[in-house]
Amino acid sequence: QKYQNSMAGPGLRKRRRQGGPPRRGSPGLVDTKEKKRRRQVASKPLIPGDLAESLAAAVPWKHRQDERPPGSSLQWDRRRFMSPGDPGYDELMRSSYEGFAMEPAKDIPAAFHAKFQRAFRSLEDAGLYVTDVTQPMGLGTRCAPTYVTRTLVGEPGITYKYLGLRMFAHPWSDPPRMGGNDDVRRALMALGALNRELAQRTKAQLDKHAKARGGKGRSTAMGSCLFNLTLINRMLPEGQGRELKKEQCFGVDPCSVSWHADSSLEHFSSIAVYHHTHLLGTTAPDDGASWRVALRLGFDAEGPTASKLKAPKGKSTALEAPPVAVPLANGAAYYLLDAFNHHHQHAVLAGESGRFASTHRVSRVEGHTFETIRNRCVRALSLSQGKKRNLRCIRAEQAALSEVEFEWIRQFYIQGARYRQQHEWWHGPMEELLGLWRRLEDASIHVVGLLRGAAVALRRKKGRGSAGAQEENKQAQKRQQKQLEAAQGLHEDLEEVFSSVLASLEERQAKRRGWAARENDSVWKTLEPDCRPLPVPFFGGGDHGAGQRNLDLDPAIRALQGAL
Repeated sequence: QKYQNSMAGPGLRKRRRQGGPPRRGSPGLVDTKEKKRRRQVASKPLIPGDLAESLAAAVPWKHRQDERPPGSSLQWDRRRFMSPGDPGYDELMRSSYEGFAMEPAKDIPAAFHAKFQRAFRSLEDAGLYVTDVTQPMGLGTRCAPTYVTRTLVGEPGITYKYLGLRMFAHPWSDPPRMGGNDDVRRALMALGALNRELAQRTKAQLDKHAKARGGKGRSTAMGSCLFNLTLINRMLPEGQGRELKKEQCFGVDPCSVSWHADSSLEHFSSIAVYHHTHLLGTTAPDDGASWRVALRLGFDAEGPTASKLKAPKGKSTALEAPPVAVPLANGAAYYLLDAFNHHHQHAVLAGESGRFASTHRVSRVEGHTFETIRNRCVRALSLSQGKKRNLRCIRAEQAALSEVEFEWIRQFYIQGARYRQQHEWWHGPMEELLGLWRRLEDASIHVVGLLRGAAVALRRKKGRGSAGAQEENKQAQKRQQKQLEAAQGLHEDLEEVFSSVLASLEERQAKRRGWAARENDSVWKTLEPDCRPLPVPFFGGGDHGAGQRNLDLDPAIRALQGAL
């Protein structure tokens, strides 16, 4: 209640103090006459407005042309990666790998290194680096634990989704104390300040990149580096923890992170990575450069043309230029600038020491923040309460119900009790999403009941009702007639309404079965008990097992099939 009051508008708080209900037609906590004063769950970004403007993209991505990098005819030893010192390496990096930049540790202030490394350790001491269980090929396929442990930090309310798993960020702006642990709170706030500084360093790299492009007569427009989150990876060398797979190009080097391009990012946005290595069993830095980041071409791996334009059939884009492996010294930062992530893939080749890597990104906001999913649910509910209810409103309800259940609520609870305990900021928002889910589920049940009653009344009206139906009491007939009138009041083809609702129910039932299988995958037995899925308290109650009873949609599906 304290959380909800703090997030509500002043008018709604006043009525609560006076014991009055929300205004009529107000969906949940939202005061319809205070739409401009709806609560802002996310704090104001830490980056000031004038600086944020300079870091954001000057030209919207829709107005830019996505250029593929050139291939290379360079002769090279196809049994290994090209590395610094090989003939043609520098020219290759300026052409096929244009947009990759390195900043050595000596060019970065000592205080910057110290703050980053202290934050890494504080998060590790608090146990915030966890093993993710992903499902890369979607529901109904194999689940897989990650080789690295990681955590997400960013703007309050932001998330990041990869390989079928949604990560929920620890806020770097006014974070909770997490059971009184001030070290963690200070570390999260420090990461916010470091993010701002790294964004400025990225902007300097972008300016150099734009100048080099301009000298070749090419566009100097650059994408955003207004980073809103960082994914921090904790990695161990081969022989520590799970056995690492070999890298796929040559099958020689152990690979901590396989080939990929980062997903769920704003198009043309840059990525900045701060890298720290240390000797195992100590906090002493490793002065070697045994860890490497590998790069290869991967046309249209991400970006606006992803999955639309592919290489000619039978031709591998990865080998149109020699793959390279860049050594990473302790304290170095590297940058994937502008469109680099669109047409390249990268992998992390394991070294001989422990490694932390903080990867700063411009994540998409729409569909990936608490505020956007909450607004979508509230809008769907407000449409259902309006006077002009139609098929569009029903579809919005069904879509919002599925999104909040499968993309948010289940994604949070599947990560276990420890994860829930650590993500204290998300307790209030998750309770609110559960409340919105209940209202959307009630609205869906109401629509199914309305359509079933309308079908009975329509059969009776056409003289096709059974003898038993003809003898129904008048009260039931009157209710069904009202349901028919309500259904006809949608001003839609009733058959289309039936078919649309039925399709939504069937899709949701299939996803619920898929999630049930995911939650019972044998992979969870390899993790500690408090890292295994929690039952979702869909219908409330202190027991997380409460409310699993009425999620089976088969009866409603059969009823609508019969009615249709």
